[in-house]
Amino acid sequence: MSTLIPGWYICVRGGGFWGNLIRRITASDVAHVIVYTGPQPNGYDAIEAEPGGVRPCHVSDYSADSSWVCTDPLTELESAGMAAQALRMVGTPYGYVADFFIGLRRLGAWIPNWVFKTKWIVSHQECAQTADYIALCNGVHYFADGRPPGSVSPADLRNRPGVVPLRTYLTGDQ
Repeated sequence: MSTLIPGWYICVRGGGFWGNLIRRITASDVAHVIVYTGPQPNGYDAIEAEPGGVRPCHVSDYSADSSWVCTDPLTELESAGMAAQALRMVGTPYGYVADFFIGLRRLGAWIPNWVFKTKWIVSHQECAQTADYIALCNGVHYFADGRPPGSVSPADLRNRPGVVPLRTYLTGDQ
């Protein structure tokens, strides 16, 4: 049985009205991203950005049958740094404005790169931005396509190479 590595992100289906809307706009089977931190003293093992801000969560809150995990190789230093950065982000406000601009960009609208560098976007995080930011803070770059940091949706993370079904990964049936 395979184990998750702290710092890896997991793309999950996401439900309800907003999850359906995000999946439709991004033409994806996912609408949400969590970052695995490893087991914590408070009983949680991941963080997620949701309306209300970045908060701790459990990987087990999401179905392994409709989730995909990033399996990028990480050094021990990168893994530890990413887990620590994820935990430091708890309490960061949610990025509604970022959601809006990421959605517009995803629908084909031209959004200047400087928008994603504004204080409001940088200081408020949506779920995929959070995963991307955690990686970037530790020298891990998920995208080399010229996009500005933070201009990322759950679908973008899901479609990266090395992202595999969580159930398959955990059972070792790769």
